Amino acid sequence: MNWTEEENPTPPATPTLPQDLDCPVETEEGVRLVALSAYWGEGVALVSVAALGVLGNTISGVILASRAMRNSFNLLLVALAVYDNTYLVR
Repeated sequence: MNWTEEENPTPPATPTLPQDLDCPVETEEGVRLVALSAYWGEGVALVSVAALGVLGNTISGVILASRAMRNSFNLLLVALAVYDNTYLVR
């Protein structure tokens, strides 16, 4: 079946070649911006969240393992906190 303008006003899509794309040019400033974003996002933010997680898991583990709070469900939560700490530190 051939395409005609009367049947469909939109022509069929043709494959785009890489040289036909209007891609931005990579600049030194762009590379620095990506590196700086990676430092703050993957470095500072990730370490900060992990440190708060380890602190919170440790506090909750100590509280939930105390004599007054000890029951089977709380011991499962303590095990979860220990596993979470090992995952965060790894």
